[in-house]
Amino acid sequence: MRGESFYRFFALVIVAIFLTLKVIGQENDTLPSKQAEETFDFIILNSKVNDRFTFLGRDFGRRIPSANIDVMYYANTGWFLNASVFKFLEQTVPLQYGITAGYQTDLSFKTDMNLSYSQFFIFEDSNITGIQNMGLLQGTFGLDWNYLYSTLQAQALWNEKPDLFIVSKHSRYFEFDQKLFNVLTVSFEPSISFTFGTNNFYYLGEFEEYQGVNPETPESVVFLAWNMEIPINFEFKNWTVELQGRLVVPGNTPDFDASTTRMVFGCQFYYFIPLKRKGA
Repeated sequence: MRGESFYRFFALVIVAIFLTLKVIGQENDTLPSKQAEETFDFIILNSKVNDRFTFLGRDFGRRIPSANIDVMYYANTGWFLNASVFKFLEQTVPLQYGITAGYQTDLSFKTDMNLSYSQFFIFEDSNITGIQNMGLLQGTFGLDWNYLYSTLQAQALWNEKPDLFIVSKHSRYFEFDQKLFNVLTVSFEPSISFTFGTNNFYYLGEFEEYQGVNPETPESVVFLAWNMEIPINFEFKNWTVELQGRLVVPGNTPDFDASTTRMVFGCQFYYFIPLKRKGA
């Protein structure tokens, strides 16, 4: 087994995928709140830092901070395009770039959906196989059933050995009636999510030997992790700052994976630039 290649592979590619996806409109009750006028498109600038990366609840026993910057164009019609730059805060890992295109729409007063495809690139030489041509296709269905907002998401990770992931997430949005210091809108949205999927990702990064819970059938869908998160948002005009605390609990980890239950903390910044559409 080549553990170092394995860790660097995840630091370079996989984690960037899932940190980027939250930017592209998976939470229907947060992004549309910025669209007070239907005649506006938006450019959304976003940056995020985390004190520890995780992928499917796994940090592989390492504490590596991470950071990413994203620029999204979100059209009034529901189409969006997102460009991202991702970096682990250690010198041995090169920058990764990604581009995502997708569509989001309300199906009814209570339901919504989005579809997107992401492609990821590196522009530096790397000895890690399989990372120059990575893609992620995802589809999400959301249901607001008064007490909770629930989403069911399917994700297909395209590589030499593709993976399929299913994520069930449930949240509730709260907003304080009174502004903090008479200027800041304060809200929070606690959530819990459960992830199931295949384990082919353990083969990536020149990992020559898989010794998971079910080594003969890494293609089988198994429970991978659950997360509980309480993000707190502070909004001022077009600015939003989000403080994040997340309990991450991995499941079905093989013997060579040192991942355990962790608390992960992060901070995210958004800036919304409205663009008035012609004829509005």
